[in-house]
Amino acid sequence: MFVTGPNVVKTVTHEEVTSEELGGASTHSTKSGVAHFTAANGVECIQYLKKLLSYIPQNCEEDAPAIPYTPSAENRPALTNIVPENQ
Repeated sequence: MFVTGPNVVKTVTHEEVTSEELGGASTHSTKSGVAHFTAANGVECIQYLKKLLSYIPQNCEEDAPAIPYTPSAENRPALTNIVPENQ
């Protein structure tokens, strides 16, 4: 008998988790880094795909689309102290 998924977690850590919490879309897009986007449904997913595909050329002979860049408040002092100096 093989124990898998939520049963493994319960056996090892005595914590109860659902299959979705263990490895669903939300987990992979917010914690594991396996996915970058999630969509609520198929229509939203197709809209994301259209937007993503708009950033790349249609073929190797075309240049990538140029999107205007507007500088903004890019100084983020809170990031300065994330890594301790002694590391």
